[in-house]
Amino acid sequence: TVEQAIPKYAVDDMVTIMMSCGMYNGAGKWIVDVGLPAKSGVSGVVMCVVPGVCGMAIYSPRLDENGNSTRGVMVAKATSESLGLHVLKNGNGGGKKETALFDRRPVRTSKRFPDNLEDPTQDAKDPKRIPKEQIKHQPTACTIG
Repeated sequence: TVEQAIPKYAVDDMVTIMMSCGMYNGAGKWIVDVGLPAKSGVSGVVMCVVPGVCGMAIYSPRLDENGNSTRGVMVAKATSESLGLHVLKNGNGGGKKETALFDRRPVRTSKRFPDNLEDPTQDAKDPKRIPKEQIKHQPTACTIG
């Protein structure tokens, strides 16, 4: 609809607060590793913002010691690294110049997410556990913008 639901001044304040404390006690490590304003919830959701570009949400209910989604943090970190989304690195306000953030073309990657996406807090005998060998790694395509 192209209608702004929240005034810009409020969005600026919210994104700043998300950047500083949206990931509970894990906020410091999050900003170093992922570098995106984010808010997590005890349901297992992690909502991230790439300022001025897009937002993304990741859901996986198993939580770490800080109350953040264990896999959500790993997926956000892998996505941020592979697409160059960290807003404090790269010397250009976040993002590598060859990513879709700057040229709006689709980014195609065959880069695999880390092999350690298996939840380290998950009991190996848990019947709901998906064995690592059953996790499929396929090339990914995405468009941002």
